[in-house]
Amino acid sequence: RIASEGETYDRLATCALKNGSFLDMIEGGSNEDCTWSLRLRRYGSGEAASSTQDGDKIKANNCNNKTAKQRMKVARYGKNVRSPLKDEKDAILSMAHLVARFKGKVCLANPDCKIYLLEGLQNRLRSRP
Repeated sequence: RIASEGETYDRLATCALKNGSFLDMIEGGSNEDCTWSLRLRRYGSGEAASSTQDGDKIKANNCNNKTAKQRMKVARYGKNVRSPLKDEKDAILSMAHLVARFKGKVCLANPDCKIYLLEGLQNRLRSRP
């Protein structure tokens, strides 16, 4: 399921906080002690440009549903859609006001909650009624 959308990582985090997408992950939430990870995936033209430079939409997706992900795929960036670690770190820093509220520990190997930032999925915001 898509938890939030935004033009920038900062806007994405702000929207997620406003709509309560991650209330269960912060103090007092039902999953406050769950481990988590955040991964960046790029789709679209394959250019490594930042979404703030090329206008691509960014989406936070905390669903592991393969069918839904396959429907959203366009051209891939890189061999296995992995984005550079530096870009993931930059995205997390841009979303600090959201992830700082998570009470669980970061676990990259086998987290309880996997959060995906999907970059390059265009026209979704414009197509909403």
